[in-house]
Amino acid sequence: RVRSVERAGAGLCPEGEAAAIFVAATFGNGEATDSAVDFESRLQRGDVAAAGQRYAVFGLGNSEYEHYNVAGRRLDARLEELGGVRLDGVALGLGDASKDIDGAFDAWMALLLDRHAPAPQDAP
Repeated sequence: RVRSVERAGAGLCPEGEAAAIFVAATFGNGEATDSAVDFESRLQRGDVAAAGQRYAVFGLGNSEYEHYNVAGRRLDARLEELGGVRLDGVALGLGDASKDIDGAFDAWMALLLDRHAPAPQDAP
C-alpha cells in the first residue's frame, strides 16, 4: 500500500504492515519536502514509534548540490537511532538526478523485491 507521510500516524507500519519503504527527496538547503516536514519533525522529537519496525529508505538528490541526499540520509539515520531495523540486505539507496536516478532506483527496488517479495515458484 502506498501512503504519503502526510498521513502517517504514530507508527511506521500502521494496520499491521510488515515494513515501511520510504522515498525521500532533499529540497533546497537540505530540507525535507513540504509534504514530509511534519513527519520529519515528529520523527526528530521521537513521536513516531520505530523500535523493531522494519524499513528501507531510498533518497532522491542531486550530487551537484552541497546537500546531496541529506533528507534521505537523515531519515535513515534517525530511524536506526529510534530502534528501526533496516530490511536485511537493502542498504540506503541514493539516487542522483545528475546521473541515472531511474536506473539507481530500479536496481535498488529490484534488490528489495528480490530479497523481501520473491516471485512465487512455478508448481511442478
